[in-house]
Amino acid sequence: MEAPGALQLGRSAAAEHRWREACERLAEARSARAEGLSGPDLELLSTASFLRGRTQAAFDALISAHESYLAQDDSVGAARTAAWLALELLEAGDVSLAGTWIARGVRLAERLVESHPVGGLAALVPAGAHCDVRGGRRRGDRAIRADCGCRRTFSGP
Repeated sequence: MEAPGALQLGRSAAAEHRWREACERLAEARSARAEGLSGPDLELLSTASFLRGRTQAAFDALISAHESYLAQDDSVGAARTAAWLALELLEAGDVSLAGTWIARGVRLAERLVESHPVGGLAALVPAGAHCDVRGGRRRGDRAIRADCGCRRTFSGP
């Protein structure tokens, strides 16, 4: 099936909560398109993957969505995906990596005006809650390495 057909079928399946089919069609569309999927479609693939228990595929799609938003200079989309990644990583018990995504999301939210719903969230994070990307460079962790702009260490709970 050509990518536009698979993409539409994946979106329709997700809208109807047919998560297995949504995963299959969106993944098919992603691999068939040279430019890949858009940020929102990658988020949809991530959601469908989480709901099917395909955690690694879900994280990969959500990281790709984050990168897509950054490439488009969409701070709201990038901050939202960073927040979801942090939440899912906390749920999975990876507090260290979750802290990295929290710090990344906060920095993105700080770019927004305070009147924006996401921009106001930056004030909620305590001072000193930052990330440590050195470990990500040593381990080759793509998620941490993407955040090399942060040079401070996480001093959370």
